[in-house]
Amino acid sequence: MRYSRVCLPISILLLCCAWAQAQENSGAESEPTADTTNFEALYDLQRAQTLLNGLEENFTQMDPRLSEPLMQVATQMMLLGRFDEAHRYLDRGMQIVRVNDGLYTRAQRPFLQKKIENFAN
Repeated sequence: MRYSRVCLPISILLLCCAWAQAQENSGAESEPTADTTNFEALYDLQRAQTLLNGLEENFTQMDPRLSEPLMQVATQMMLLGRFDEAHRYLDRGMQIVRVNDGLYTRAQRPFLQKKIENFAN
């Protein structure tokens, strides 16, 4: 627990520095390359995981407020090609919705759509 509190901010700082340096080297008028897009996706993933970790510390495992951050982390994982990890986050989010809203509800629909999109890749 203590390790993640120290390493996570450091990794975010390193990603920000690397992204800023890439922006500085590429110039303001150039189009984004795959490297800068990858940095942005990694940064967004770190930010989503940080938010999720903070919420997990403050709430229970089945709190409905965790479903949206789980969806965000899964989306970022899919953008980076980490489909197996994204599937785990989507399953967990769907389980939270099932426990809190019921087995067959419309609240599951976004998770089902993302799971289908994930399977397609």
